[in-house]
Amino acid sequence: MKEWFKARNIWYGGFMALSDAEAGRLAKALWTYTATGEEAELSGNEKGCFAMIRFTLQQDEAERGDLSEKRRAAGSKGGSQRVANQANASFASNEVANQANATNKNKNIDIKETLLTESKEKRTRFSPPSVEEVAAYCKERGNKINAQTFVDFYSAKGWKVGQNPMKDWRACVRTWEQRDSAQPVQKPRVLRAQDYEQRDWKEAEMAEKLGVDDLFKESAS
Repeated sequence: MKEWFKARNIWYGGFMALSDAEAGRLAKALWTYTATGEEAELSGNEKGCFAMIRFTLQQDEAERGDLSEKRRAAGSKGGSQRVANQANASFASNEVANQANATNKNKNIDIKETLLTESKEKRTRFSPPSVEEVAAYCKERGNKINAQTFVDFYSAKGWKVGQNPMKDWRACVRTWEQRDSAQPVQKPRVLRAQDYEQRDWKEAEMAEKLGVDDLFKESAS
């Protein structure tokens, strides 16, 4: 059983990206591996982190073996202190190089994630349209939506759809368009007094309806 193992700050990013449960399982797996050599069955994010850390631990173990061998050789030949110092310096140099590589790798990952986040924000950032933009889109669609009414309506609502910020004003124009097309065309209301059939009456027919022989004679009397 090993008495100790070297924990590195370059593991910090990996651990912090895990949930508490995942980090706990990963920590237990590391101590089990360094103490007994047994590898726990992991899955998901902690499995990937364990593989990376295990590789680092194996490198440390190999370097410690080389250092011990060099120290034994120095002790048998004399001048052990000088050879041991060289071995220690070599180990320290490798350690610095490994840390520098890990730091550069983490920086590249951070830069990539930052660029992806900024690109996503630019795609999703909403900019309220002008009346001219809405009018041009309505003309392109061939609808009868009043662009000024549209802009005034959503400006008063803070460019929200319900309780949520608007993401696509063109989609809202299409919604208004569908709503208008779904409304039935209302016929003008006709008063009952106006609801009659217009008819042209001849003189004889009118006299017969009124029960007189001569329409003009009766009118004159």
